[in-house]
Amino acid sequence: SPNGIRLENGSYVIPVEPERITRPTLMIYGIEAAKADYMKGGLDRGEFLERLACDDKALVIVPGGGDYGHIQNPRRLFHRAVADFLDLGAIAR
Repeated sequence: SPNGIRLENGSYVIPVEPERITRPTLMIYGIEAAKADYMKGGLDRGEFLERLACDDKALVIVPGGGDYGHIQNPRRLFHRAVADFLDLGAIAR
């Protein structure tokens, strides 16, 4: 959630092990948020994506968006990325 990361950054968190994620996964960022230091974890985003234990996965970086990309000006691009990902999952089944 938009405010969850701020709470998590203030306390100890257990790093996510991408190899344990087996469900379809969409990683989506607004480009401005993707540039921010607090959004950088222990792995490069591409490396994290590659290590996911699922075939149905995507990384989308929305141009012009930030932490609240789903409600900012490029929100239609954000919404389209989510809809396309969900639609591709339906096609694969």
